[in-house]
Amino acid sequence: SFAVLLYADKDLEELNDLSAQRFPELEKIRQVYLAIANYLQLEAGTGEGSSFDFDLADFGKKFGLDNFTTLYSLKTLEQEGWLALNEQVFLPSTVQFTVTKEYLYRFEQDRPALDPLIKTLLRSYEGIFDYPCFISELLLAQLMRKDLEEIKQQLQELHRAGIIEYSPRKDSPQLYFQRNRVRGEQLTININAYQQRKAIFEKRVATMISYVKEEADCRSRMIGVYFGDNNIRTCGICDNCLKQKKLSLSKEEFTVIHERIRHIMQDDSLEVKELFNQLQDIKKEKAWKVIEFLQAENKLRIEKDGRIRLK
Repeated sequence: SFAVLLYADKDLEELNDLSAQRFPELEKIRQVYLAIANYLQLEAGTGEGSSFDFDLADFGKKFGLDNFTTLYSLKTLEQEGWLALNEQVFLPSTVQFTVTKEYLYRFEQDRPALDPLIKTLLRSYEGIFDYPCFISELLLAQLMRKDLEEIKQQLQELHRAGIIEYSPRKDSPQLYFQRNRVRGEQLTININAYQQRKAIFEKRVATMISYVKEEADCRSRMIGVYFGDNNIRTCGICDNCLKQKKLSLSKEEFTVIHERIRHIMQDDSLEVKELFNQLQDIKKEKAWKVIEFLQAENKLRIEKDGRIRLK
């Protein structure tokens, strides 16, 4: 069986364009950041430690931003410690009483309809006066033998009255602000680190394109060299190897190419590209055939830095 890679020139063009998409300019990142702040109606100097529901599709539609630009800008903002998007979220409901026990007692006298829920909360969740406790509206409904929607409505009523701080469960993606929201010109990133990540990505893309367009070198050997194994032998079964097998190379041609390589290199090592530049009058496929034969016969080696040296 054979692995097949199907592509068109348009695919390579799109691959080349990925860098600009994955690493937007700082001004574009600032634009996305400010749009998020407006979407969430978040004022400058606020937001640190807070989570917000975030609908990516709705956000993009309202501010005319495509999803890729938003997501890669968010990724950069997360790497820089500004905010973080959690797309797979389940946050249970929480409740904390925000009034004194004395005030709560008076409130119960005035609003007897809410008294059963208040007492059930106090009996079921220890520490509910001291910190937000995870609650289950369904469990409360079962304990009180009431309808689930009625329990939710009463919790909202207690929240509006300032008796509790009630946060309903969240299933939607959450945008968490690690720092307070700042003005656009105050948003900064580590440009040097950002450019380094971009350069590494562009190198990977260039390697991929080179791999796809290569018409002579063994594909298995290219992959091996990419991962640091410079002594890997040709596989003999990839498209380039099969092409080279069909290439006729007489004994005289082999001798001539071998002598040229020895003369060019003498006691020095050369990069593969530099060697081929000096063998321009010889077909690359034939030169590779001689190089691989010499490597197999242990008369030539390819160093870890990709340079060729005669033994």
